[in-house]
Amino acid sequence: MNHFQKRLTERGYPINFVENVVSEIKHEERKQSLAKKQKEPKWILPFVTKLHPAVPNLKQILISKWHTTTKRNL
Repeated sequence: MNHFQKRLTERGYPINFVENVVSEIKHEERKQSLAKKQKEPKWILPFVTKLHPAVPNLKQILISKWHTTTKRNL
């Protein structure tokens, strides 16, 4: 067990949790880590509306119906 894993287990983290976290760490050279990487474009749906007192729970309505807005028409 390396020093990092030992310190985490000494702090009380479960061994299986520490092993899972350490297994997800990527070990690469500094130049590779600092190099700019291409990001995947995000699909953003802007939603603009006027605030109206007759619809006080608009946020809850949007959250409950969000699945209908995330379906893409391909």
